[in-house]
Amino acid sequence: MEKAKSAKTNLLIISIIYSVLFVASIPGLVLSAVHKVTALMIICIVILVLGFYTLPVVWIKFGDVCTVYHVVYIIYTERLYDSEQIALQLQIEKKTVCNAIRTAIQKGYLTNFIFDGNVLTPNEKKKALAAKKCPNCGANLTAANGKYVCNYCGFETGEL
Repeated sequence: MEKAKSAKTNLLIISIIYSVLFVASIPGLVLSAVHKVTALMIICIVILVLGFYTLPVVWIKFGDVCTVYHVVYIIYTERLYDSEQIALQLQIEKKTVCNAIRTAIQKGYLTNFIFDGNVLTPNEKKKALAAKKCPNCGANLTAANGKYVCNYCGFETGEL
């Protein structure tokens, strides 16, 4: 969840800075034209043109990231795994929730879950594999002769 929160915060900062630059370039363009500072005038024109066309896209992207963050937040805090229940909780469409879940899985915001298009289920198999670490050195354990054996330090555990 921290990864999603970080992405949301970073995009918010970028959006605000971009918005401030866009607004500041308007008087900057006027002042640079009055004082005949050509380099600053060109920079202000570029910022204005780029901002005019791309600033709405940046804020829309921020809204999309916020939606993904809210879905991830609900999944981790409320333990809701059904996309229909999440949609009811957040008062958004089920299709939007499903897309947000897919995005969260792709970006690594949601881990150890399997999504079938409607319901998230915890991936128990991955948890079981992750739990098989050597208590002595932390290396991965492998199955051999009906026991788990550490290939690094030679530690053996009980039966499989």
